[in-house]
Amino acid sequence: MAMARHPPKEGAKLASIVTFSPWTDLTNSGPSFHDSAIRDRVFTRDVIDSLARSYLDGHIPPDPDASPLFGIPEQLPPIYIQVGRDEILRDDSTRYACQAAALGAEVKLDIYGGMHHVFQRDVGVLDLPVLLSNVQPPL
Repeated sequence: MAMARHPPKEGAKLASIVTFSPWTDLTNSGPSFHDSAIRDRVFTRDVIDSLARSYLDGHIPPDPDASPLFGIPEQLPPIYIQVGRDEILRDDSTRYACQAAALGAEVKLDIYGGMHHVFQRDVGVLDLPVLLSNVQPPL
């Protein structure tokens, strides 16, 4: 999603954005990040904080190139986001979707019940995820 801030070179066009469980806020300030009821099987708050420090390497977390939530461009292609209800980064998806839609982007956000971060990679071993909501932001 951060790539959307920087248009492709001449002649190329970003036709769409499809993303699973995006991490759009390296300040880790989303409500789901601080919700003690979240039971993400992949990430914990400590792990995410450590990954953010490592990735940022001294840069500031709200830098839009690191945290696209803080620099959503006004012109975006259609966006499709899938996220699990039970993942720590859930609200990174919902907040980005709402803000992008408020700027006029066509956004589809699917939230799946009982699913953890990037559950799609486990499709062969998981019970079929339940689509809780097919949201057309703003929520």
